[in-house]
Amino acid sequence: MEPSIITGASPGTSIQSHITNDDFTGDELSTIGNFDPNSNNEFPKVSKQSSSAWELWFFDAVSEAGDAAVTFSFYRDGSGPSIGKAPLRTSFHAVMADGSVFGKDFAANDSLFESGLENLSGTWSAGDQSARFRITQDLTEAVVKFDTADIRGNFTFHSAAGKYQPSAIQDTSTASDLGSKFLLAPTIHWLQPIVQATVTAEFYVDGKVVQFKGVGGHDRFFTPFSWTTLMDESYYVRASAGPYTIVMLRIISRIDVGRPHGKVLLVKSGQEIFCTQNEDIALQGDFFSFKLCYHAGVKGAFQNANTGYTIDLVSPMKGKHWRFAMDHKKVWWNMPTGPVTGNTGFLDEVVAGEVGGEQYKGVGSAGQCQLAAIKK
Repeated sequence: MEPSIITGASPGTSIQSHITNDDFTGDELSTIGNFDPNSNNEFPKVSKQSSSAWELWFFDAVSEAGDAAVTFSFYRDGSGPSIGKAPLRTSFHAVMADGSVFGKDFAANDSLFESGLENLSGTWSAGDQSARFRITQDLTEAVVKFDTADIRGNFTFHSAAGKYQPSAIQDTSTASDLGSKFLLAPTIHWLQPIVQATVTAEFYVDGKVVQFKGVGGHDRFFTPFSWTTLMDESYYVRASAGPYTIVMLRIISRIDVGRPHGKVLLVKSGQEIFCTQNEDIALQGDFFSFKLCYHAGVKGAFQNANTGYTIDLVSPMKGKHWRFAMDHKKVWWNMPTGPVTGNTGFLDEVVAGEVGGEQYKGVGSAGQCQLAAIKK
């Protein structure tokens, strides 16, 4: 089947993108569709489903009490077979209040994306099983539903930001055109459609019914190359405390060897107040710093033995300095990537606020990954 890919889907346009696992057949380099300033850019961007290109729609949520959480990832991933996974799949991870954890992939046969006047939706299915999401075109709400042999559940995200305004897309310190504003690192595109949301979760796994209200968000990723080609390690954070939510992604690149590439956004009561990719201390421009913490506490199972993070956000021209101090409290998952390296998820306790001002306690989720060194 020839995949029907249309790369620029504006609200109000009724279009589809339908692919199956059989469409991931060639080694020809995939191309990335253009960014559309009049679109939320949720519609698939990758054309020519190669053996390395992938797209991801990612959602995460943490309970208000900080004792339960979920993440779910919807993949169109040509590199999947190289790591023993289906190209079309969803990945579901949960940690429950009783400390038990659950993680499962759902291997789909096809993926259908539809964009209409008010909503856009994605469905990953195999027979009578499916995982799907629906997002309003104005990005005010997202609903995710799992109906598979292992997972039954419904999750609703209500954005704190109000209706999406294309003109409100923020510049970053290294961006000059619309496409590069979402370029985290060479060839890696990262969008943050819903940074700060209230979440209602109800799901059934492992004989348990889990319900909670909490906070979370939704991200988008796409690139023509596999993670193993692009990075040595990565750190991902979403944390909420008081009126603040921070989301950060930082990788160490294999393309420009050893160089860190990061981006951080800070939202207060639904409004973006800080966004930068700059990690160099500056007298005028905004910058951020990311530090690993090592003290008595919870850590992952691999050589990266940190017990938390400190993230500082500094805006000299505004005279502002915010800090997020995150301590790991629960290990969510440990997945090896090599003899001593791995991928670990955490539930975190958070203390955050403006330095010298009121500090708020909150909750967050964190993921960190180190890949095995490439043999030369």
